[in-house]
Amino acid sequence: AYLEYEKIGLMNFVYYSQVLAYIILFYFLVMFYKNYKSISTIDSTKKLMKKILKTRKTVRNYVIFNLGYMALMMIIVMVAEINFKFEDLETKQIFLIILLTLVITLVILGVLWLFYQLLYGILLKKLNRNYKELAKLDEPN
Repeated sequence: AYLEYEKIGLMNFVYYSQVLAYIILFYFLVMFYKNYKSISTIDSTKKLMKKILKTRKTVRNYVIFNLGYMALMMIIVMVAEINFKFEDLETKQIFLIILLTLVITLVILGVLWLFYQLLYGILLKKLNRNYKELAKLDEPN
């Protein structure tokens, strides 16, 4: 893959974008850890839920960042490939490459997003059930 990036002139871009992606990953890991550590079972039910939802929001934002980063990388590589081979390609081929790249990108991102939604849907369903049980325990008798 690196030889292909070098051939189309994206070596520096890929390197620096990966460095930036790792910095952002580290940021999200720190935020997730801080949110996770703030969750305490001795908090009130309302406070506990707020902290759990804040942690969930951090994870959701990281997933959105990753999907966006993946889409951006696929589009940039596609544009660089077309630019590199522009003189050898006809208009129909360029259109077909763009269309296929966009369809493949959307399908991959859609499948990953659905997988994320499925996992979080299951977790939130359990969380909601546990919240209702905790709320009953918090109610004064």
